[in-house]
Amino acid sequence: MGGVEFHSLALTDLDMRPHSACPACEGEKARPYSRSEYDGRSLVHHLCPDCGLVYMNPYPAQDWYDRLYGGEFWEGKARDQRRAL
Repeated sequence: MGGVEFHSLALTDLDMRPHSACPACEGEKARPYSRSEYDGRSLVHHLCPDCGLVYMNPYPAQDWYDRLYGGEFWEGKARDQRRAL
């Protein structure tokens, strides 16, 4: 499978923000649902039993996503699209 190749950006504790309640319905009874890995870090997804939303908690702050999807990501995507032509 093709795709954009780019270097992963470290995800540290300083990049993470906790949810105090479900971001959709503000329910407070969410429980761990699944885990995924990013750069050796375990990311926990929670399930809200009130509305059914699955969300990451804690989650990366927006400025981390801005750095991850900065110029290097989009430059790589543009290169891949040019190669496909």
